[in-house]
Amino acid sequence: MVMSISVYADSLVISAKVDRQEVELHDQFVYEVTLSGSDTGQIPNPILPQITGKCDIVSRGESTSIIIQNGKSSRCVTTTYVMAPSKTGTLTLEPASVSYKGKTYRTEALTLKVVPDSGKPRRAPPQQGQGFDPFSGFFEPESPSQKDTQSTLFLQSAANKNQAYVGEQILYKLTLFTRVHFYSNPTFESPVFEGCWSETLKKSDTPSHQTLAGQPYLAAEVLRKVLLPIKPGLLTISTAKMGYVTNPFEGQRVLESKPFSIRILPLPEAGKPAHFSGGVGDFTLKTAPLSCSVCSQNAPLTLRITLEGSGNFKTLQDLYVPDTREFRLYKSKTTDHFSSMEGLSGQRSFEYVLIPKVSGKLSIPRFTFSYFSPRLKSYKTLSTEAYTLTVTPVSSAVLADKAPAFSHASEGIVLKVSYLKTTLVLLGGLLGVSLLVLLEKKALPYLQNRIYSIAYQKKTAFKTAMKALVACEAELDQPHSLSALQTIFITYLTHSTGVTCKGLTQDQIRSVLSSNKVPNEAITRALALFDRLSFAIYAPASLRIDEKQSLLNELVFVIKTLSLKKTFS
Repeated sequence: MVMSISVYADSLVISAKVDRQEVELHDQFVYEVTLSGSDTGQIPNPILPQITGKCDIVSRGESTSIIIQNGKSSRCVTTTYVMAPSKTGTLTLEPASVSYKGKTYRTEALTLKVVPDSGKPRRAPPQQGQGFDPFSGFFEPESPSQKDTQSTLFLQSAANKNQAYVGEQILYKLTLFTRVHFYSNPTFESPVFEGCWSETLKKSDTPSHQTLAGQPYLAAEVLRKVLLPIKPGLLTISTAKMGYVTNPFEGQRVLESKPFSIRILPLPEAGKPAHFSGGVGDFTLKTAPLSCSVCSQNAPLTLRITLEGSGNFKTLQDLYVPDTREFRLYKSKTTDHFSSMEGLSGQRSFEYVLIPKVSGKLSIPRFTFSYFSPRLKSYKTLSTEAYTLTVTPVSSAVLADKAPAFSHASEGIVLKVSYLKTTLVLLGGLLGVSLLVLLEKKALPYLQNRIYSIAYQKKTAFKTAMKALVACEAELDQPHSLSALQTIFITYLTHSTGVTCKGLTQDQIRSVLSSNKVPNEAITRALALFDRLSFAIYAPASLRIDEKQSLLNELVFVIKTLSLKKTFS
């Protein structure tokens, strides 16, 4: 049975109703306040009765219908609340009121009887997996004698909560209920969502059939969004509009939803973690096992971490990891897998590349994620598991190729050859003339060629690198182009210093460059470029052609700077 009380004041009609006279504890009932008249757009929202300690508001929705006929318009604004009683006994809802032209108008008080919970099945709540339905229980039977458009067509706008924290998900839904056929497709104007980040979710494409007041309605979902407030205060959802034509001779009519506000609370300062980055929701953090427990120094290792749950995934920043001198860390890629209708729930996978800079037994740095849980009203911090990695050192043989640097290559050759000849003479005195002749014929030419080769590489290092870079620039669209840039850089450093730089750590490269009297500024820029190239190789899918070109241009600049300053002799 429906109880409804109406008060008429000139052209204004204010009414209130509930959908039943008796309700069980822990069940829900619907309370509606309706304003109708020719200029209700100028009337403020009705003031609700005091319900503190009596019942709780579960959800709220508002709708507005407008009729334009013969140049005159009338409007009906309905605010619908789904409420849950807090205790048994007689529940009295005091009159709702509204001020209009200097007068205050009130509805009559409504009473319900709240009885103990019988345990019997009630109207089914939204099923898990079907998403949130903010309209369940909103629409109650209208008077069968009411024949106008207000009972045959209305636009319903609602959110799943009237209070939320900054960053907390709010689900918004706009639905059209109709019992009329349209002459042409309706046109919709979406609300403006200011003060929040919003994303359109997948809505139901299949209209459903519902029966209200004994009349069949077709319910079509128009819009479904998830909203993430970005600041405290009132979040106002503006008007949604629909233009439609049912009779071409009557012209276009307009349905309009009334704006409503949601109270946004600030995140508490008490207990906020030092590295909190704005996560709001409920999450878990998982780490995939490492592919191996032993690796060599400078060998890349992939670490995969998955953040699962429900919350503001799209506005989250990276996970936090403390600085470490034992590893170089590169974020390779991020992959999202979210549900399409139920808000931002699912998982975000992070992939990192770790490169050990030192050898020994190393602890993988622990990644952490701090978030605020509106459900628990407190902050939480998640951490990845602890892993130990055994890193074997790089062989020191790569340093054996280091040759002394000379101010002039020709002087180095003369000194080297003179030194070798003196050594051979001394050896000849000990081993005999025949062995001396053999060494001079076989060993000396080989060593001389080796010395000339090193000197030639030093002299031609710049030209060789530039020629290779020109060839590489023509193939930047190829997958191997990034590795080619790194190879050109390492080869240039090797030829310029006389030390094989492939396989060296950054500290070792810094030592080699310093011993060749390279300025610290040039060393820092060269190593920064080396880092950028390493990251680009381990995450090639994230680089565009113009980003590869930027790396190539930087490499040209670094090599030119080193060559023009004659840092290598």
